[in-house]
Amino acid sequence: MKNNTVYWIVIGLVVAGGLFATVYFGLQPQSVSKVTFSEFLSQDVVADSILLHLREELKQSSIVLLGVEPEVPEQIQVWKHLLKGNQKSGLKFDHIVIDQFLKAEGQIPGAEQTDTKENITQVIQVLSDIQAKGQRAAVILPTVYASQLVAGNVASILKEQAHLNMISLSLADFPRSREEESAMRFPCSVDDVDQTGLGQLGCTIAQEARANYQKKKTSGALVGLIDQVGKNDYLVLLTKER
Repeated sequence: MKNNTVYWIVIGLVVAGGLFATVYFGLQPQSVSKVTFSEFLSQDVVADSILLHLREELKQSSIVLLGVEPEVPEQIQVWKHLLKGNQKSGLKFDHIVIDQFLKAEGQIPGAEQTDTKENITQVIQVLSDIQAKGQRAAVILPTVYASQLVAGNVASILKEQAHLNMISLSLADFPRSREEESAMRFPCSVDDVDQTGLGQLGCTIAQEARANYQKKKTSGALVGLIDQVGKNDYLVLLTKER
């Protein structure tokens, strides 16, 4: 009788654990591939690919957040080319804002500079007014501010407090092997040890990277992919092939 009781307790725990896992992981946003792991000739070609595959998403958004890693200055070329090529009716931006943290003064013609984090109340007001007038704005800022995977950042505040018709496209480097994961700029950390709040972003990057470790391209080539990681949230992963 005692053995039977233990048996059913174990079975109950297994079933309960399975249900928990199903519910928990079922609630997590599932990535949707927009551009599979590919080789690009240049940052300009990456921008053209974004315009080609996300044209409707961009067109339907009044406010577009464009994230770059300050440690990778060449990434901003992607957004420079996108803004230059984004001139058709319904796609062109009426306003361009760039975060001062990027130290990119003069790189984007006509861009207004501000500290989006420190001046978030003013940014909310300005972007809300732009949307209310039926105009469009592109905001270039660090990926840690632009990605909606980071709780409490600029994108999250805009999303929760301003109710903007907004989309995020965030550029990020990514590893090409398990060994490189320890050097990731955004470490994959679980909730109880995530001191930076960047764990979900890091784990999403790692998950997408791992799916492509066995796929090799030309050594030294610019490689990457584009994934939708939330309702209005996209990751553009770029690196040089090892």
